[in-house]
Amino acid sequence: MEVEVANGTWGNNMILQVRVGDVRRHSALQSDARVSFPHLLAGPQQMQVDVFRRVGTQMITIEPGQPNIDVIMEGEGFSQLELRVRNQLDDLDGGSNGPLTEERLQRLRQNAAEYIERWDLRQVLQDMFQKVIRERPDDPFGFMQTFLDGPAGASPTKR
Repeated sequence: MEVEVANGTWGNNMILQVRVGDVRRHSALQSDARVSFPHLLAGPQQMQVDVFRRVGTQMITIEPGQPNIDVIMEGEGFSQLELRVRNQLDDLDGGSNGPLTEERLQRLRQNAAEYIERWDLRQVLQDMFQKVIRERPDDPFGFMQTFLDGPAGASPTKR
């Protein structure tokens, strides 16, 4: 499904947001702006359309391996808005804020591999993709969602 701005008048720095189900898409509000939803509708859905005006902007540079950053913003209708930007890599290796060294990268890889193995993710995803390719459903994303929503304790081969 695609939503296109066909006509209208609006001010500068406006943002279009369209929500269908739990999926949201954003675009600068301008002529011919489009937002796409790649999944097919599987029945009636509510669509919500919002138009927002940008009231504040702050640009920061984020470097790989950089520690947490606090951003304080001021703007029309708000003040002292404080955002904490956290490096997600820190969460994967116990909160280390240090640079991305070879040792740290190895630890991140090991943690990821252990997580994948613990939940048997490789096998589950392989089984799911094989089933999608074999059955070729009209809505592959809905099919995969149903597959993944199956019983958590079931063996992937029994799904």
